[in-house]
Amino acid sequence: MRRLSLLLLIAALSVTTALAQDDTGTDTTTTDVETEGPQTTVEIFFVACEDEGVMNLSGEAQPGFDVFYQLFNGTSGTGDALTSLRQINAEGTYAFSERIPYSNGLRVAPGSIASARVIIAEENTPDDPAFETFVDDLQDSCNDPAADLQFSSDAGDTDDDDTFGIARPGGGFLGNDILLEPEPPVVIGPRNQGPARSAEPGLVFALCDSFRPEADPGLIYDSDRVSIYWYWFASTAEILEQNLSRTQFQVTVNNAPVPADTVTVSPVISRNDVFYRFYTVPAGNLRPGFYTVAFRQTWTEAVSDGFDNFGPQTGTPVINSSCNFQVVRNPFGLETAYSGLYIGAETPPDGFERAVIEESILDEFRETVGQ
Repeated sequence: MRRLSLLLLIAALSVTTALAQDDTGTDTTTTDVETEGPQTTVEIFFVACEDEGVMNLSGEAQPGFDVFYQLFNGTSGTGDALTSLRQINAEGTYAFSERIPYSNGLRVAPGSIASARVIIAEENTPDDPAFETFVDDLQDSCNDPAADLQFSSDAGDTDDDDTFGIARPGGGFLGNDILLEPEPPVVIGPRNQGPARSAEPGLVFALCDSFRPEADPGLIYDSDRVSIYWYWFASTAEILEQNLSRTQFQVTVNNAPVPADTVTVSPVISRNDVFYRFYTVPAGNLRPGFYTVAFRQTWTEAVSDGFDNFGPQTGTPVINSSCNFQVVRNPFGLETAYSGLYIGAETPPDGFERAVIEESILDEFRETVGQ
């Protein structure tokens, strides 16, 4: 009944549009949307800048409904999408302002018109809006936010999940590479039922526990040279450098901090119009045992990578993750000189990730990738 009542209210909707001029002389479009009865209102004040949009939204919101917006480089929601669909948590009386960089390095040239699509919808169903409108603005200069700076969240209508896998330092993405270790036709004793080997054994993504099974490092032999890595990416090289100047990485292996002088930092790498920087710890050959990489990323102030927001007062103020893996004696009888950089534990830590990932899940994943 709540959904029906809102639709009835929208039927009695009145919309007025006016061209306002801000303190700097910039022309911006404001749209007021009001409903009768329980109020769901939004006042839109959109400013198109060259490489970012300034979105100001205010009004009254009914419980259970949020305000969403998306920016485009054409009039009335046409042209290329400058951002993903963004969601603001509108509760009661709200005043929201955000500076949001355009995705994929897109620009709005001076004299060109950009637009904002604004909808009111239930919190989890932006694809079925109860109300929708468009606001255009001529890009003739920029302007400061009208209210305290806040951050929206990605409403999930982009193809980012399909576009961005877990990147490898040498190119490509993790996944499609969990391989069963072949065994000889005749085996003395029970056959190996243990974990699989990766197609690139020894390559360890520092946040792998959050991205299994694609990022599962698999079983690692002491004859494998281990490299532990992480990275950050952004829509432009400039945004990437800005992000990294405001972020801090804290990485430990079995509670031992990773010394800064052991980390190899890559140059900025461009792949498919996305810009990456990789951080790699060449740990070398490790002794048999259990290893836990603990990863923590924080920011000194809020940032946007061009796809989402991170840092204080955003939906992701900190990233905490880990990667658990095991190194065993190689079955080839090879004598290995260990690096001594880290010492493996004799027993797995509590909640060791391999113990909680059922073999059936890995079997299902192998089937999907044709292994």
